[in-house]
Amino acid sequence: MHFQALVQAGCPLNVQDCDGQTAAHLLMREMNRITTASRDCNVVELPISIFHAIRSCNDLVNMNLHDIASRVRPHWQFACLCFLTARGADLSLIDRFGVSVLEGCLDERIRILLSDIMEKRPSGRFQRSCLPMTKATFVEFDPSGVTMCTFNCEDSQADVCFVPCGHRVVCKQCARSTPLRRCPLCYQLIAKAISDGVEVQIGAALSRTAAVSEEEQRRILAEEEIERIAAAAAKQAKLDAEREKLRELEELREKLAQLEMETSCTICMDARPSIVFNCGHTACSDCTPLLKSCHICRQAITKKQTLYA
Repeated sequence: MHFQALVQAGCPLNVQDCDGQTAAHLLMREMNRITTASRDCNVVELPISIFHAIRSCNDLVNMNLHDIASRVRPHWQFACLCFLTARGADLSLIDRFGVSVLEGCLDERIRILLSDIMEKRPSGRFQRSCLPMTKATFVEFDPSGVTMCTFNCEDSQADVCFVPCGHRVVCKQCARSTPLRRCPLCYQLIAKAISDGVEVQIGAALSRTAAVSEEEQRRILAEEEIERIAAAAAKQAKLDAEREKLRELEELREKLAQLEMETSCTICMDARPSIVFNCGHTACSDCTPLLKSCHICRQAITKKQTLYA
């Protein structure tokens, strides 16, 4: 019922998606799926009776979808396809792959029937816009021309004309915020877009956003680099401090060893020196009686003096 309501309200039947396919293309794809499945399972395809039921309709153009579906039940896809064809769907439109609805049909009987319906329908009666309607313009839609933006941006007027195809399908706001390369209607490459005699830069808003994003990314990278350098400097400072502590500790150990040597007997290296010779060198009281000359400078010992701590 929603399908029929949209068509009766003036919804465009020949609008194409990004692949250039219309609603009739999608319905035909479903019919081909049924045909292929029937052949694979070796079952009877669409019975001849449903073709007779459609051909026997004297006023198919004015019939509603429910009446058509009741004649071909349960093949609702076939009913919708006949309904769209009778109401003005163009089955000769090709998609981006160069295939029209009739050319893509796998069942010759369906192709012949749809061609007959197209020939019998009144010419010029169903002139529809190539654009879908938005919710607010459902009742007030004017089928005489393209008026609304195909991107449904709050019912803005489609005031941008694409060159060279000449289609007017989007508003300036959507043109600036969408990276369009091809016309959404005919899928032809867009050389430029014109609105009120002034060229509109397609995707300009996205370019500014990308520039801001790039600047933000550079700032983040700079901050990360600063943090990395600071962390490396802190790590190096910590290593240098540890090395300095080790060096100072080693110096203290050397000084301690030197002091121990200076405060110990240079002969036994155990007792504290308590006797000083006339040459100035020292030794402990246990080692002194054995010496006749200084054990360091070899000078004859002529005088000994006791040291008191």
